[in-house]
Amino acid sequence: MTPGGDVSAFANLPPAPEGAFGTLGMDFNDAGELFVAMASFDPTTHGIWKVSADGTEAAVFASLDVTGLPNVLDFHSDGNLFASDTLGGAVWKIGADGTAETWIADPLLAGLNPPGPLGIPIGSNGVIFDADESNLYVAVTDFNRVVKIPVNADGSAGTAMVFAEDADMLGGPDGVAWDSDGNLYVALLGTDAISSISPSGEITVVHQGEPLQNPSDVKFGRGDDSDTLFIANFAFLRFNGLVPGDPTPGILTISTAPMAATPPATGDPIVSQLGMIGLALGLALVLGGGALVFVSRRQQAV
Repeated sequence: MTPGGDVSAFANLPPAPEGAFGTLGMDFNDAGELFVAMASFDPTTHGIWKVSADGTEAAVFASLDVTGLPNVLDFHSDGNLFASDTLGGAVWKIGADGTAETWIADPLLAGLNPPGPLGIPIGSNGVIFDADESNLYVAVTDFNRVVKIPVNADGSAGTAMVFAEDADMLGGPDGVAWDSDGNLYVALLGTDAISSISPSGEITVVHQGEPLQNPSDVKFGRGDDSDTLFIANFAFLRFNGLVPGDPTPGILTISTAPMAATPPATGDPIVSQLGMIGLALGLALVLGGGALVFVSRRQQAV
């Protein structure tokens, strides 16, 4: 997807069987190779796929236990890839040779048992290291929390602890991203919202409600867009008829830049429609429409 919104196929992976999630989280290594979590539950395809930098080659990089669900990926600077296991309440560590091990499995990372309305436990989800890679942060969707896991000197996992938890302001956390000030922005799948968490654990709702529909991931732009938060508008619950309303999946943006010296006049719209981007990434992530949302820090009250 270009900056102008043009969409083209980069690589093709095998379709997942009916009822499986298929492709989920993605991350690049330093060589420009793309790594993709594939939740097919087929032993021949389930795990982490590696796609060449030009998109022409794709193959299984690491096979994973089909009882787990590889979801969100984050590379460590040492070359190890970390992947959340949403069903298993765990995090895998995958070496440069494709060897996988459970880095941590902890009750704080587990989902509901028995499962909630979606029929599966939704535990560890979004994962991200902090700036100096001394801690891994994990969003736990079913329990409206973000867990902090110290990284020991030998690379093993330390004792997991709750960094933030709140059913109202952190409802259904999924993808996560840091801003330049060390605040953690969280896509809230369950409450149609984006919240930020300060380094001390204070939660602020950045935006809630339309046009957000089950946002599933967030990433900050680069260069001139470094204050712009890009959001995957999942629309999963509406897409599957689990909540009322027409689904409008797409890519949204929120400006997190400080308020300008001259604030906009009262009543100015903060939502500007951009043109629809026709894109579908399967059951697990459907991206179709496009919209632009500007929310200054002055306008964060919900």
